[in-house]
Amino acid sequence: MFGAALLAGSLFSGAGSRASAQEPAFVLYGRVSPIDGVLPARVRATVGDVVCGSADVNRQPDGTGFYALSVVSAGTKTGCGTQFALIRVRAILGEIDSGDVAALAVWRAGEVQQVDLSGTLSGSFVGALPAGPGRALLLWTGESGVPVERALATLPRAVEAAYLWDGTVSPSRSYIVGAPTEVQRFTIVDSGDAVIVDFR
Repeated sequence: MFGAALLAGSLFSGAGSRASAQEPAFVLYGRVSPIDGVLPARVRATVGDVVCGSADVNRQPDGTGFYALSVVSAGTKTGCGTQFALIRVRAILGEIDSGDVAALAVWRAGEVQQVDLSGTLSGSFVGALPAGPGRALLLWTGESGVPVERALATLPRAVEAAYLWDGTVSPSRSYIVGAPTEVQRFTIVDSGDAVIVDFR
């Protein structure tokens, strides 16, 4: 299968091959759909502002693409993957394109995860919601300086709590729906913030 072959190749080439045995890379792969009729040329993974992996998109006969890339650890490149660090997967359309965020992932040493790219993330909160009560990692792509309660109101589901995500879920960065103002520790959301949301 084309996907398996490309994925196997990615494990032994590029930046990921330089990761030590103690700090294996995190591997992402998946299908890529055209964006506004144009198939991205490359996929890039960033942690913060640091580029931690990139790969070409291989065009398939049906007009979609396939990618496989290794996201290296901080031990291989400063600022890159640490356990549960947020990865932004960017679709690159051209040589000078910085890339729009097309998906989110959480870095886990040595794991392989399928992340299909079907467009770019834009609007308000974006990300996959649980089918029922549960937790989701979402990205706020609206304006900066928005009150958390107003941002949460854009979601189509009842919310119990929200946490500003930096690799951990902590009460010191929490917003509890219905709680008094004085106990809230996460009150403003900025563009690009990753937020853990608990749904009822």
